[in-house]
Amino acid sequence: MKLEWAMFITTFLVFAVIAGILAVVLTFIGANGSILLALIFSIVLVGIQWYIGPIIVKWISKARIVDEKQAPELHEIITALSTDAGISKPTICIVDNPTPNAFAFGRTQKSSYVAVHTGLLQRLNKEEVRAVLAHEIGHIKNKDVAVITMASVLPVFLYYTFIMVGGNERRNGIVTFIGAIIAQFIGQLFVLWLSRQREFFADAYSAKLVKDPIPLARALVKISTDLNIAKEQGYKPNSSMSAFYVGEAEFVNERIIDALGMGKKEELKNALKKENSVFEMFSTHPSVVNRLKSLLDVN
Repeated sequence: MKLEWAMFITTFLVFAVIAGILAVVLTFIGANGSILLALIFSIVLVGIQWYIGPIIVKWISKARIVDEKQAPELHEIITALSTDAGISKPTICIVDNPTPNAFAFGRTQKSSYVAVHTGLLQRLNKEEVRAVLAHEIGHIKNKDVAVITMASVLPVFLYYTFIMVGGNERRNGIVTFIGAIIAQFIGQLFVLWLSRQREFFADAYSAKLVKDPIPLARALVKISTDLNIAKEQGYKPNSSMSAFYVGEAEFVNERIIDALGMGKKEELKNALKKENSVFEMFSTHPSVVNRLKSLLDVN
């Protein structure tokens, strides 16, 4: 119940802040037809994005649906995890990509997909693959696609609100445009923060389903390290897909890798110093160190 309450409170606070910002905007510039039009326009845009999103994701990632005959082990793992999570089994896809990664997408919990890179299946052992898939099942269980999609209305709404209620004169037009960009940027920071929190929750859900946080911890280190090496060798990840993936390219300290591989808890505790990089504010994912620290509950 602790995880469920944490997710509820986090989401509630974010949408409370969104409601507060909207209230300030409405009070400052006055509630009129332009604001209502901006809200409707924003919802329509995000609604279109939500509806066609799965089609675009499958097209961009080149994900292909596989049946039980084509990927028996994958189906077996996801069937078991879905049953344990109490959700409908998602459609399973394979992406022919040598980098280790996986992602979940879809419109609703009942019409969701889990896509796995061939590189993930080659690089990780079965226990680690199961932990990664449990993370993706966590995203589906927690309805993260719907939550992030709803939150995405905020930056779009703020932008078009400023544009629609701005002055028509040239000078006012420039001020309005700058204000709209700033408002959209602030709204996007809220959405990114919420996205990072949902990653923490999906990690925790994986540990809960697998009943052990270590497999996902090892998987995150392997994924980040391999992606970083691939990036240095010229691999260019699709930036439009970064928000979906379980991991991103990142340098991982050798001490962490060694301590995690050898099960040295005290050494791992010393290696996992919490990071507070300002750049993390602009990312959909927390840093690997912070994810490991949260996942392993290292204080």
